[in-house]
Amino acid sequence: SLFEKLSAFSNIRFIADTQGKGPYYAWNVGIMNSSAEFVTTWNIDDTRYSLNNKIKYDALLSNTRVDLIYNYYDSISHNQQLNAPIEYPDNFHDKVLTCCMAGPDPMWRKTSHLFYGFFDYDKFSIIGDWDMWIRMAMNGLIMKLIPMTLCTYTDHANTVSSNNKLLEEQKTQLYQYYTKIPI
Repeated sequence: SLFEKLSAFSNIRFIADTQGKGPYYAWNVGIMNSSAEFVTTWNIDDTRYSLNNKIKYDALLSNTRVDLIYNYYDSISHNQQLNAPIEYPDNFHDKVLTCCMAGPDPMWRKTSHLFYGFFDYDKFSIIGDWDMWIRMAMNGLIMKLIPMTLCTYTDHANTVSSNNKLLEEQKTQLYQYYTKIPI
């Protein structure tokens, strides 16, 4: 089984989510229990290209002034149609309220959580990552684009972000909260 194969690696530890609080809670637990200098998240329905993590790891390692690396990505729709690559600009801080530009696979310094907190899984169960990127950008975290397509995001009816009513409610709540705070 996949569990048995992964259990063979000494750097992989399984932690059961007995509370069922969702992916952002699970990511917080994983980050808190990680001994790595850099962290990332990975959804099982997304595909990372083979050099994805190495490229971002090397970029963070060689530039200590950068805290988070993000990249272009492809998306596949529910009918398996490959869409045009998502190519966000390298001025994330200027656009952070527009959309969740860090994409499905950023990598960042674990120490960032000491200053900016973790994913808010209670308030933003669908867009907790976007909330965290906004908090990070507002407080000076330096983000850098790798202008390469390094991932394929799968968009289908069962994704967490496909709950349109709750998604729209959380987007409104996020926007209203952060537009009251000068960026």
